[in-house]
Amino acid sequence: MAGVTRLLSGLFLATLLAVSFSGCSRQGATTPGAGGDEAAPAAPAGVGAAAGAPGSSGGKAWAHVERQKDCDAEPVERFAASTLGVIRYLWQDCNGNGVEDTEGDTYTADYHDDGTVDRRVVRREAETTVEYYYDHGGRLPVYAWFVSEDRWHLTDFSYSQFSDQWKSEHHVGYFALQKLSRLNNQWYPFSESPFCFYDTDADGLPEVALRCCTLYEQGQDANDFSLIRTPLEGRPRPLLCGFRLSFDLENDACPQEPYSYSLSLTVELLDPVDETPYLRPFVTSYGRKLNFIPKDAALELARAILTGDVPARKRVGLAHEIHSSGRWEGVIWYQDGLHKVRNAGGPPTREDRLQDFEDCEPDAVRLYASRHDNLVHLLGADHSIVRQKYGDTIYGDSDGDGYADMVQQGGDVVHLGRDSFIDLSLEDLFEAVGAVRSRR
Repeated sequence: MAGVTRLLSGLFLATLLAVSFSGCSRQGATTPGAGGDEAAPAAPAGVGAAAGAPGSSGGKAWAHVERQKDCDAEPVERFAASTLGVIRYLWQDCNGNGVEDTEGDTYTADYHDDGTVDRRVVRREAETTVEYYYDHGGRLPVYAWFVSEDRWHLTDFSYSQFSDQWKSEHHVGYFALQKLSRLNNQWYPFSESPFCFYDTDADGLPEVALRCCTLYEQGQDANDFSLIRTPLEGRPRPLLCGFRLSFDLENDACPQEPYSYSLSLTVELLDPVDETPYLRPFVTSYGRKLNFIPKDAALELARAILTGDVPARKRVGLAHEIHSSGRWEGVIWYQDGLHKVRNAGGPPTREDRLQDFEDCEPDAVRLYASRHDNLVHLLGADHSIVRQKYGDTIYGDSDGDGYADMVQQGGDVVHLGRDSFIDLSLEDLFEAVGAVRSRR
């Protein structure tokens, strides 16, 4: 692939064949991925359109609404149409421009006009918070999405993975899910927290994506919405239980197709890492205090785990797509038979990709590139396969040195020599995506 070719050429090693395909010609998929919430009531109308009169609930929903510390605007009650009825909401024109917009205002929504707060959205120039109220009292949020820099599209004051993901921008910022403890009124990271995007060559598009899986107990499901919606009663200890690190090795994303990741390392930590030493308080521009691993620190921690500097037993799934699927989340591990990586996210693609799996000790994850298939592999993989429509390719290690030197497709077996493989480091991948890309 082109990215691997450039990577190896930069190391003054032999070149590989380039795969020529444009990352700018594909259309975004519509399959919901991991990380979003269930849909709020769908409504064709946007915010701001008067569409009805108050119901019998009157102003009960607003009795416990917290006023923003940075907003002096008086709340204005309005109504909007949805397919499930009328949404009653408060609008605060915090930027004072007299227009409902996405860069400075606050919205508090009461679905069904039943007197309870269901969503609260705080929009600021560089950040957005979407608070979800599931305690049936409308007094305190159960959890919230905090979004920095990137722009989320919302439907009815809520983020729906199905309807909003491809209308949102996941380019250079990050988002983090936070749960509010009823014990001490503090926010704690959970599930996808943080999910970060890195623009390594300053072209405004992401070349690296990092999805951190934060849990309170090993074995929890990060995408269990019933768990996410359950109020947090105690003071948990957040644990980093895994992550997915994705690279756009070809560095061929463009404005028309901004997501072109081709390689990922998906890690399940059998020895979860206590996040407490890495957590930092973050005070939003409107005064809300959150806690999660900062974007740059999260990337450094993931690198340290992969290099063995932070020792932790782990399961590692490497996925290298022959043609990028264009997912904004990165390259998602396909749960292949017995070779599963918990909390890998979804939805994955199955065909036209290499998948290597390895149970690792606390030492470093080692990589190499193969001249035979122009793909990056895990050194010492326990399982290695490429699934394609015309038949699977199965890899084996005939001499136990960790390199896939035996390639079987159908009835044909190819044996490869040691000179077919080139050792790579994690830093080689970062150098590849940091190179200035050629404009198409």
